[in-house]
Amino acid sequence: MLLDIVILPPLSVASLVADKVKKASLGYRAEFLVDNKRLWHHVSLFHVVVARNRLPLVLRLVNSFAANLPKVILKSKGVVRESRSLWLEFTYPRVLIKYKNQVIQALAPLRQGSMPYTSSHPLTPLRKRYRECYGVYYNIGRFFHPHFTLAKYASKREAEEILRKLRIPTISFSVSILAVAQVNDYGQVTRILKRFRV
Repeated sequence: MLLDIVILPPLSVASLVADKVKKASLGYRAEFLVDNKRLWHHVSLFHVVVARNRLPLVLRLVNSFAANLPKVILKSKGVVRESRSLWLEFTYPRVLIKYKNQVIQALAPLRQGSMPYTSSHPLTPLRKRYRECYGVYYNIGRFFHPHFTLAKYASKREAEEILRKLRIPTISFSVSILAVAQVNDYGQVTRILKRFRV
């Protein structure tokens, strides 16, 4: 199973972001839009490949993480482009980085294999080391950037045009829901398996 341990935003935040992106994307060729119906807005903490029979253990561990999560407030910094994709980036308080590392240390030993390699670029030595150790080469260690993926477009030009016209107000929310989610090969959440109140 391809899983992600995620922070879910309040529904009001997710709906606001999805609506802004949908309106800005009219007339453009999107490979996907995160709409909270087929794909879900989230802040990823750790992607991990596990056997289905280990899912109950993962759920128990994440439940314990949720019970011990200190207060974390995420505040958006703005929309950025990553090749043909747009992200809404957030600040990352030290407490979140420390917490993410605890999640990784607890779950990495359960993994069976690595997340699919979908990049068109060869791995750098550091990314290769992360993938060998933790099964994932992105959004980990120095490459951790808390964000919502907003959409992916058919071309960089289209993504750049939408970046220039997309207006999402500054968003701030207190983390109140952790979840275990299934993801596709590209790390996008396709199904929420279980939510946990913080």
